[in-house]
This record gives sequence, C-alpha cells and structure tokens, in this order.
Amino acid sequence: DRPETPYGYEEINNCPPISGDFANANWRVSISRWEPAAYLYRGVDRQTGASIQLIDFDISGTTERAQYRFHNGDTTYQVSFQYADPDTIRLQVYQLGQPLLNELLYR
Repeated sequence: DRPETPYGYEEINNCPPISGDFANANWRVSISRWEPAAYLYRGVDRQTGASIQLIDFDISGTTERAQYRFHNGDTTYQVSFQYADPDTIRLQVYQLGQPLLNELLYR
C-alpha cells in the first residue's frame, strides 16, 4: 500500500500520463503510477514472452499529444497518446537513436 501523497508531495503535471493496459498481436504494455512523478512501464513481447519493467522516464510532446520516454541504457521506449483517444497509444522503440519499432496498441 502506498499513501495517496507519498513523502508529502503531490504531483502537478501538465501532461498527466495515461494508465492501463494496451496491446496488439505483438506487444502488451502496461503503464501505471508508481508514486508522484514516477510511472511504471511494463512491456511484454507476446511472441516470445520476454518482458521489461522500467521507471526511468522523461516527458516531451505537447499537452494534446504527450510523449513519455522510458530509458534502459541505449534503448528508449516511447509511448505517445492523445487525450482525445484514450484507448490508443503509439509504442516506438529506439536504440542509439535508430527506430526499431513503431506500432499502435489498443486498450
């Protein structure tokens, strides 16, 4: 159990992330709040079962199209979404800045 406002801090964010489970035939991604200013990304390759969990992230994009980038060494997992379509995310994966993956996932 985590307190509603851990450490006495409350998050104020112009681009609050979307949370929930999203998938397509190849990938399943879960995004959830860990604590203020910390979000958990869990990605699963539905073909192999390989998975990764990340908390290290930064925010970019706009308030209409937020982008959350989760980092693992030289690999970045970027989740983009639009508040107008809360049931869809775009998952992009980059390694050393080179695109490896670009797919839509649905709630």
